[in-house]
Amino acid sequence: MLHCNNEAGQLARRYAHWEGTATVHSWLEDIQGIGAGVVVTALGLALYQTAGLVTSGMAGLALVLSYATGWDTGILF
Repeated sequence: MLHCNNEAGQLARRYAHWEGTATVHSWLEDIQGIGAGVVVTALGLALYQTAGLVTSGMAGLALVLSYATGWDTGILF
């Protein structure tokens, strides 16, 4: 017996009253968000580099080039 689950319809009904508008942040909140993103990215890259792993994108390219050339990953990224 097939069970038809209309998830898209359920979500549409659940959030029909919600209007998506952009949240305006202060400059201090923007700086905190960017700073937190930089710290988390640096921690992730450090963990990848310590484990000898590679990720995709520019970070992965920087890691591969740092393994190949011996240059610091931060300089290449």
